Amino acid sequence: MTDAFDDAVTRFLREYFEAEPVGATFYGLTDWDSQLPYATAAGFESRDAAARGWLDRFSAWPEPDLSPEQRVDLALLQAHLGQQVATADFAHWRRYPTTYLENGVFELFMHGTRDEATACAAAVERLAQVPAVLHAGRANLDPALVDAEMVRQWAIPNVAAQASFMREGLGVFVAAPSRRGELEVAGDVAASAYDGFAAFLTELAERATGSFVFGEAHYDTVLGVGEGFAFDARTLREMGREQVATLTEQMAALAEEIGGTRDWTSVVNRLRDDHPRSMDEMLHSYREETDRARAFVRTTGLMSIPEGEECAVEPAPLFLRAAAPVASYFPPPSFGPPSRGTFNVPFTPDGASAEEQEARLRSNSYFEIPGVTAHEAYPGHHLHFASAQRTNALRQVLHSTYMVEGWGLYTEQMMGQHGFYLTKEAKLGQLSMRLFRAGRIVVDTSLHLGEMDIDEATTFMAERCGFPVPTAHREVLRYCSYPTQASSYLTGALEIERMARSWTESGKGSLASFHDALTSSGKLPLGVAARAIGLAQ
Repeated sequence: MTDAFDDAVTRFLREYFEAEPVGATFYGLTDWDSQLPYATAAGFESRDAAARGWLDRFSAWPEPDLSPEQRVDLALLQAHLGQQVATADFAHWRRYPTTYLENGVFELFMHGTRDEATACAAAVERLAQVPAVLHAGRANLDPALVDAEMVRQWAIPNVAAQASFMREGLGVFVAAPSRRGELEVAGDVAASAYDGFAAFLTELAERATGSFVFGEAHYDTVLGVGEGFAFDARTLREMGREQVATLTEQMAALAEEIGGTRDWTSVVNRLRDDHPRSMDEMLHSYREETDRARAFVRTTGLMSIPEGEECAVEPAPLFLRAAAPVASYFPPPSFGPPSRGTFNVPFTPDGASAEEQEARLRSNSYFEIPGVTAHEAYPGHHLHFASAQRTNALRQVLHSTYMVEGWGLYTEQMMGQHGFYLTKEAKLGQLSMRLFRAGRIVVDTSLHLGEMDIDEATTFMAERCGFPVPTAHREVLRYCSYPTQASSYLTGALEIERMARSWTESGKGSLASFHDALTSSGKLPLGVAARAIGLAQ
């Protein structure tokens, strides 16, 4: 039966990639590079039907016939498919216009593992399919489900940004003038289709009467079925509120030590005056801090550093700079030729004004750089992905944002507890990032329980987490469009902290051995990860 299970997993993954060709590209596979997903109602419904069929099959699989590793994989499949099937009735494809904006071009170029000619040819083919995808979106979106304000405030601006990038930004992907011209012509066609879609959405907003609210039952399903947590959305919200109160008090006390006032927001704003004076200086600072973080992990023995890993610290690619104003990480592709991971330093787009550059530099001030580096590079996302890259194909593909982002946030605090932050200011920077994630839990759960509206959520993030109102508003709109994702950071970190205590207090081993066991198990839902490392049956 073990061979039969492996064969079933292989077939499942093949179907997965056929249905999600952009994801296949992201993971380093090339068979589906010229395709976009089927965006018709029939396409979405067939994917839901396939998930139900696979869930039935894997739910009935005789577990005693499997090896221990296969039992973990079976639990992973059941969690992934169980969540997908139980939340399918929310029908995001009838509710969220942004479902239809992904065109798969970025994924073709992000790893640098395809030659320019190959990537460009596939991009042209994908861009040619954009009008058909958007036509399907027009047919699928249901005015009774679509939220009018989300269309106006979130979807239409995102469509406009996509159209603008298709017209003005594709040239950064290629060097050869002939290929650049071919790509830009294809981009113009796609941009015109996005313009038409924006016009349709403007009209749709006048008729829309629906809601973005995910709902309590769906939220609980993600937490319980998908992640294996023992708490529901309302309990999670209380956890978030407790964390906001605790972190606010910790920050007030630390701010008083640093600046003589418990008004931590004023101290943080003053600390942001001490920042790199140029993009090159910011890059240099992040590179120095990454080297220090790697050396700290090695010296303290907090985690094994896989042989051959490499984290390049580079300016964010031109095509990412407008869309992602914060630091980010590109993992190496799960399949295909080995390549290094990349820590993207958030440069401003070319042509940015002096004011825009100053704002970007202030948001990457010296007291915040250590925490960001721990999260993105060592021992955060980079070391996690470097360790997880040695797992099997299924665990490369099915991943949990509660695990991935939870690990990143966990490492910020864990590194501080072991002496990585050299100043009180750096510790305050780390706490401010954790408070931001605590606020996300409160806001995300409240929004999707239908007990907080967009304006109330914006006010909360501005007043309790120290965000400028425009930034808080953009954050909240994103939470409305990606239910449960915003809460994953601190929720995952708190669960990993609980698991770490259980590991060490039960005598299973050192904290370092816990880190190695957890990250080398993959990017599993944390309930499945606990089983994989022997903390649950």
